[in-house]
Amino acid sequence: MSLRALAVFVNLAAVLIGIFYYKDQLSSTVPLLLLFVPDCPLYVLLLLFGILARNSSHPFFSFFVSAGLAKYGLWTLFVLLFFHQFYLDNFFIWAIFVIGHFGMALEGFAFSSFLRPSFTQLFVLFLWFLMNDFFDYVVGTAPPIPPEGALAAGLAAIALSASVPLFFFFFSDSAFFAQLRKLRVSFFGE
Repeated sequence: MSLRALAVFVNLAAVLIGIFYYKDQLSSTVPLLLLFVPDCPLYVLLLLFGILARNSSHPFFSFFVSAGLAKYGLWTLFVLLFFHQFYLDNFFIWAIFVIGHFGMALEGFAFSSFLRPSFTQLFVLFLWFLMNDFFDYVVGTAPPIPPEGALAAGLAAIALSASVPLFFFFFSDSAFFAQLRKLRVSFFGE
């Protein structure tokens, strides 16, 4: 099995598991807000489209998807680890979610574009992430979080909404990204 085929299989499984995880929340959400509910499955699905289309080089698409994968992968890791007692009913499932979201964040860095995003693209992504945070923590589309952890989770989301796009913007041409792009070339080719 090629790395590309493995990436398709793993990411497809992740999307299906993510949709299953969100099924109750999705069924009770107003249709207009559905896009703001399944954050992780949405970005993994977009990555999957990039893998299947073998076209991950459009700079804004790459920036949007890679930053989303990194932001929500890191945010979910924070929530799963910081509030582990809330999610630890089944250690095996919790561990799979931790490993999966670590992989999601790593894919975000590996999927990043070879090109630095423009200021306009950076601004658009800031607005998109902050709008998602607004819907999650003001309107209520966030996944289940322990009530005592909502403030910390919201602050972490806002911090990642600012720091992840800036990190990609300022370090997209760094040696760190160059090494991670080798993974990307394995999946997508040049």
